[in-house]
Amino acid sequence: MRLRRVLQVAVVLAALVSPLAAFALTMGSVTTAPLGSAAPALAMPMLIALAMALIGFGAYRLRRRSAEAVARFALVAVLGLLAGLAYADGTITIQGTDCNMETTQPYLSSAVQTLVSLCPNPIRIVAIDPGCETPDPPVSHCIVGQSLSNGQDCILPSCS
Repeated sequence: MRLRRVLQVAVVLAALVSPLAAFALTMGSVTTAPLGSAAPALAMPMLIALAMALIGFGAYRLRRRSAEAVARFALVAVLGLLAGLAYADGTITIQGTDCNMETTQPYLSSAVQTLVSLCPNPIRIVAIDPGCETPDPPVSHCIVGQSLSNGQDCILPSCS
């Protein structure tokens, strides 16, 4: 009975804290266009939705299960969220249809992020917003107006 109460409290706390932690991350954005319509990536919002779905499903399905079943489900949930974080917190790659239109890509500016062009045509950086609270902009290898050819990259500004 005591283990069940602890698990219920843990699920409720996870449900309250996980969205707050995801929104507490500093987010920036970079806008690129071909040399010559924004489509934001949904990595972090989808990760938040995945966390909420796993918490809700776990709370419903595991309310009368053993501690071993709860541990197995928690392991799968944690591995899934870590895989999602690895996907969401990676290199920003411009390719495909994004090569021929202006596009805005959000990125996690509390970590070092790299912008990579895999476009057959050169692209230009139109705007960079690191989303930092400080009045001085962080130093960056990417600058507004810079053009990137196929295979070129630059490091986006980070708030760390």
